[in-house]
Amino acid sequence: MQRTYKHQKMHSSRLGLILFVFTALIFSSACGKTSGSEQGEDAGKEKAMNQTASSVFVAVASDPNPAKTGKTIYLSAIISELKGDTMNPEKSLPVENAERVSFTIIPEHAPQTMSGKTLEAEHTMGGMYITEVQLDEPGTYHVEAHIKAHGQTFTKTTTITVEP
Repeated sequence: MQRTYKHQKMHSSRLGLILFVFTALIFSSACGKTSGSEQGEDAGKEKAMNQTASSVFVAVASDPNPAKTGKTIYLSAIISELKGDTMNPEKSLPVENAERVSFTIIPEHAPQTMSGKTLEAEHTMGGMYITEVQLDEPGTYHVEAHIKAHGQTFTKTTTITVEP
């Protein structure tokens, strides 16, 4: 079956996103670890990538960033878990069975009472969960990834910029 240009471009974009997020995941795990449970919602929201007490790593990214209004934006979360008594990120295993992964998109200057737009993500491969969105208004958006895996809940936040 011959692929169309759109499918080739989407595949190429996803591959680039996978490589970017995997590199960020390895880099973040090599740069420092947190131990114990993070306390306070602000502590978890300030870090787009980090390790939790259970040795589960979550990396969140968007592609492209900055994005263009009306164009497809891919939001992804890569989830992996260290196995055994080692803290070596090369020995991490992808979490292929997260119970739920979703993304909530909130405009930066939205009222605090605004709940945002929530999209469910689909598992693709290698612990990567992806969804697509198009945003029609330029500006900065907060993207919260909500992950439920191995009986625990994680929230990671990043920002994306949408240009006209």
